[in-house]
Amino acid sequence: MSYCVDISPLDKRVECWRSHFPQLRRKVHGRPLVYLDNAATSLKPRDVIEAVQQYYLRDNANVHRANHALGHASTTVYEDARKAVAQLIGAAATQEIIFTGGTTDSINALATALSKSYLQRGDVVLLSELEHHSNIVPWLELSQRMGIQLVYLPIAEDDDRVVKALEEHIERHRPRLLAVTHASNLTGRVLPIERMAEVARQYEVPMMVDGAQGVVHHRIDVAKLGLDFYAFSSHKLYGPMGIGVLYIRKKWHDVLPPFRFGGGMIDEVDYQSVSYAQAPYKYEAGTPHVAGAAGLLAAVRFLESIHWEEGLAYEQQLLRVAVDTLRKVDGIRLLGHEGGQYDPIVSVYAPKVHHYDLAVLMDQMGVAVRAGHHCVQPYLKKLGLKGTVRISLAFYNTEEEVEYCADALKRSIQILTG
Repeated sequence: MSYCVDISPLDKRVECWRSHFPQLRRKVHGRPLVYLDNAATSLKPRDVIEAVQQYYLRDNANVHRANHALGHASTTVYEDARKAVAQLIGAAATQEIIFTGGTTDSINALATALSKSYLQRGDVVLLSELEHHSNIVPWLELSQRMGIQLVYLPIAEDDDRVVKALEEHIERHRPRLLAVTHASNLTGRVLPIERMAEVARQYEVPMMVDGAQGVVHHRIDVAKLGLDFYAFSSHKLYGPMGIGVLYIRKKWHDVLPPFRFGGGMIDEVDYQSVSYAQAPYKYEAGTPHVAGAAGLLAAVRFLESIHWEEGLAYEQQLLRVAVDTLRKVDGIRLLGHEGGQYDPIVSVYAPKVHHYDLAVLMDQMGVAVRAGHHCVQPYLKKLGLKGTVRISLAFYNTEEEVEYCADALKRSIQILTG
């Protein structure tokens, strides 16, 4: 099935895309919803909502072990979701796709597994200064618990400088792991992952990428990039909350032990010993989020059905409009967007107005944005800021919404400054 692909011009196609998201029809405080908090979580297309509902209405059963029709149906949808995700991100094998609770859960799981079999006291983990707390705190915990060292890579606007800095940091610190974000959830800055991966391979440094934002706005091929690990969440990718993915390259399956224990991940157990199943199952203890997998499968199929590349190109067009429009609003400043590549995220701050006050007033006008530190406190502290208003776009947003957002921002500043 294909949705909206034969519709032109572009504004009619966007209107068709929007028709698949029932949340866009609701009103907030008596005004049409303008949803610009997509970096926190995306809205869900009807296909996803119905897939989750239908799972519970029709096929609710546990996976892999039931010898009845509902169990077979649940197992099929769960494993079909694994296959769809593997194809989406270019994994070489479906066994490399591990289902988790989300990006945060994925990174915690990986940190735990690496601490048991790979990292040792004094080893260096190289992060970037743009990291979300989810890709800082798990490593900080290892630093406090087992004495690994954390080093942070500075991120310039120019990709060449980023790559050069990476080479210098690897030569100086000899890290055992490079763990960086694909794209900043604060500024939208996209790191030159392909070039960074080349450097990591050259120095034989394993590389993990936090793809929470990146997978939403890019076609990725983890095998082609040569990544060792890639983590992301379903709920930012138009799927349900509560399920995520940890890609573990096959070469690591015999190195990394399980990070959770219980039913479903064992080969054999007796009272004094245990042996574990092969990947991916040895990493998926207990009853999985099968309804979430059904929704994630529906999300991937929906994106493919609309020729997602057109939506990604449109997001970049929308981003240019947003940056140009917001720069004309008196009293605010934009973070980044001076060079380099960016995803459709724009953070702004008003030196004379608190970001929470701005967001509250904008909400009264029907505009949903996010205010706060966005779980990037270290980098904001480096910038001398406590928080921003973040405007994040998706392919179902419109230029009219961007202009209305800028107007709401302008009016809110005027109200707050008198």
